[in-house]
Amino acid sequence: MIFEVTERPDTPAEKRTKAAWIDMGVKYMDAKKNKPSLTAKQFAEDNKLNYETFRRAMNKYKDQIKRYYSAVNPNKTKEQWIELGVAYLDAKDKGVSLDRFADKYKLNPETAGRSFRKFKQEIVDARALRNALDSKKRLSSKEKYQLMLRDFRSQVKVRSADSVTRNEKKSADWFTTTLKKNVRGYKVSRPSAGKLYAFIYDAKHKATLPYWDMYPLIVYLGESIRHPGLMVGLNLHYIPPKARQEFLEELLKFASTDRITNKTMLKIDWGKVRGMRGADLLIKTYIPANIKGSMVEIKPADWYNVITLPVQRFVAGPESKGYNVRSVWSKY
Repeated sequence: MIFEVTERPDTPAEKRTKAAWIDMGVKYMDAKKNKPSLTAKQFAEDNKLNYETFRRAMNKYKDQIKRYYSAVNPNKTKEQWIELGVAYLDAKDKGVSLDRFADKYKLNPETAGRSFRKFKQEIVDARALRNALDSKKRLSSKEKYQLMLRDFRSQVKVRSADSVTRNEKKSADWFTTTLKKNVRGYKVSRPSAGKLYAFIYDAKHKATLPYWDMYPLIVYLGESIRHPGLMVGLNLHYIPPKARQEFLEELLKFASTDRITNKTMLKIDWGKVRGMRGADLLIKTYIPANIKGSMVEIKPADWYNVITLPVQRFVAGPESKGYNVRSVWSKY
């Protein structure tokens, strides 16, 4: 979020303790959840806070605020339990019992204990990675992969309800607008192997294909050896979103960089992925001349977000009538 600096001195009410600022941060996150358009400046004004003071406090205590917010909100994700598990191991080293830890973060001790046992290895690995980063030592291959996964999973955006509207027809304009609004990318004339691309496609053999995707999202593998001139790629739309995430996370083992950056590419070919679940459903060839408009290369920093966008449009027959996506995914 972007903060604007104001020049107003703190009032006595703004000279809060650390605990009070953490409570205020949790309150802000709750308000933001209920009203996604709420800005930090608006929240500060509504609560009669100096905006600059509020900004500094939120930045200073952001880790504690996130951890506490995660603790006091039900239905925690795996990542949230892992984060809490790391905090518990730190506290345990200082002699803090599970009951005391659970009481501090308003957790059910039995639920916390079960979750920490369930994700024990992930918690241990996450803590080891944090300690390795803090000590600035050379990372192992396993730690590098964990760091890559953390970068990837942290990309997720919270979209407003209308950011991806339901549109049964899903026109080309709708696709272009939705893609531009939700992910970062740029138009290219020639794709590079190991990158993700989205584009509009008109299948040559639509009359005989059982179904096909008008808006492919592919991991580009390169030009076909058997049929020179054709593009070969893994169209992630042919499997459900959760499966896409799992598939792409496996591909990150072949990333060219230690962290996700604009230079990240996947050093893969069909031989490396053919044994992965779903690969036989994803592998497709495309005729460059049948691509409508430009291909959009998705920035690695938005790979997670683009695989969760419901922009696929499966159609069948010479008239390109809509085809049920559930039927496509049922083959996975």
